[in-house]
Amino acid sequence: MTVAPTVELSPTAIRSIFAGMLADESRFHKWWPLVTPNFFSDPYYRYLADFVDQYYYKYLKPPSVVLIEDRFTSDPALSEDDRDFISLAFADILDADTSSWLYYEDHLKLFVRKKAFEDARDKSEVLIDKLDFEGVLKLMIEANAVATSRLDGTVGFFTSDAIEHRFDRRTDPKYAVKRIATHIGNLDSW
Repeated sequence: MTVAPTVELSPTAIRSIFAGMLADESRFHKWWPLVTPNFFSDPYYRYLADFVDQYYYKYLKPPSVVLIEDRFTSDPALSEDDRDFISLAFADILDADTSSWLYYEDHLKLFVRKKAFEDARDKSEVLIDKLDFEGVLKLMIEANAVATSRLDGTVGFFTSDAIEHRFDRRTDPKYAVKRIATHIGNLDSW
């Protein structure tokens, strides 16, 4: 009997995923653009993730543990209680077991793909109402590429620009096949 993998992530899984990404820069670069701060439902995890996200998009690398600690201990907008809770949440993340990363990564792949398809489904409803069926197809292709293209080296094929280029080339009149009469027997019959 085969047990189907679960798509919902437990608090332990979320903690281990966050810790695993912070502990290994290659994991971070691979997964952070797909995870984003919205992945974390806990407000204290989200606070930490927001800072990590801002830092990542400004400096193109994950912040160090010391920098993250400095951020929440010196933020004047936080109350003393919030600082304490964020400190506990961060300590909890740092104490998480990352030795089972491969197990959690499998679940993360399914979770991210599910969310991508749900997002594509929601956007598709609008496009279907506009009768933009090619747009629906593009959304589904992009959703299917999430968390797989980043792993198998085919990222370029599945990017929005590459998909747009393929659709534009297929429908662009300058690439259309033109029939020219050659007046040579069977060649003109097709």
